[in-house]
Amino acid sequence: MDTTHKRLTSIESQLTVIHNNIIEIKSRLDKIDESCSNMDDHISFVESTYNYIKSLQLPSHTSFVESTYNYIKSIELPSLPSISKSATSFASILLYMI
Repeated sequence: MDTTHKRLTSIESQLTVIHNNIIEIKSRLDKIDESCSNMDDHISFVESTYNYIKSLQLPSHTSFVESTYNYIKSIELPSLPSISKSATSFASILLYMI
């Protein structure tokens, strides 16, 4: 019976470690999600500013801004993995199970 008690204690401590790791992962995912949201807001701001300047139809400024924007837009950068709500839902499911 003593061996069974030791095994149960070991399993409980392992579960505690797993639970704490899941909480840490969820915390990090929440921070990443917030950061991505802030970046989305910034991108929207830059695009709306660009569209506003373009709508002013100032010959010299518009062509400069447009050509610079088009040049930057044409540069191919390695794509980053997208983070979706499904990534955070996995952590939520694990937390719910515990």
